Amino acid sequence: MRILSHVHIYYKEMWPELQKCLTNVMKNNQCDLYVTMVEKHEDLITDIKSFYPDTNIEIIENKGFDVAPFIHIINKVDLNNYDLVVKLHTKRNIDAKSFFINGFNVGADKWRKYLLNFCRTSKNWNASLKLLERDDVSCVSDYHIILNQDDNVSDDYIDNLEKKLDITYSRERKFVAGTMFVTKAYVFKSLQNKLKFDEFGPSARNNGDYLPYACERIFGFINDKKIVSYDGKNGKIEKILSLLSSFVYRHKINDTKESIKILGIPVYKKKIK
Repeated sequence: MRILSHVHIYYKEMWPELQKCLTNVMKNNQCDLYVTMVEKHEDLITDIKSFYPDTNIEIIENKGFDVAPFIHIINKVDLNNYDLVVKLHTKRNIDAKSFFINGFNVGADKWRKYLLNFCRTSKNWNASLKLLERDDVSCVSDYHIILNQDDNVSDDYIDNLEKKLDITYSRERKFVAGTMFVTKAYVFKSLQNKLKFDEFGPSARNNGDYLPYACERIFGFINDKKIVSYDGKNGKIEKILSLLSSFVYRHKINDTKESIKILGIPVYKKKIK
């Protein structure tokens, strides 16, 4: 098995967590590792090279979050040389301990843990590889963060980008919220050299640059087969239970306030200085 692994590092302190995941990915497989980072951290580079001497490390501008660097790497490789593509990055914790997407609480470090679940342990990684042997599967992640198309990026914006890139959507219109996954390499051939790194704006939330978020969705939509969870679950029952639990009791804490709701009724609220 020949694997292209791309890791984008913004928060350098998170490298050890990704290194453990890569250890699982690289075991018994041929792997080309590409690492991009926005600052030249000599200690980190030494650590990465100690882990895998043949790592290709590149310092790039802080554009397009983790998406633009991935596009940059995809554009420079020959995907015919690979069976699979693994995409990882240093996703920060959510400020709130309680933050819901897809019906699940992804607050604090939960979102990142869900994203890494497909390769967090050797057992999970082997299960992911087994699923990718199926003809009807092209991408593996975790059901908590496999979403249907949402309203955060307009359909018109995505439709226009689709026309520009001359690609077609899959029928499922699902994507991985947070863009960490393993996928069959051929999937990304349809995107190669159709977008360039410099088309992305500086990495800043609410700066009016919707391109990284649209690409996040298109990364999923271009899969012509199913996007599935590493554990084979679809999460429907778990989602219902999560929604019921959050309705009965929701305790939310972020940088500015703490609140508690019971049966949807606010019973406690406190500002945090």
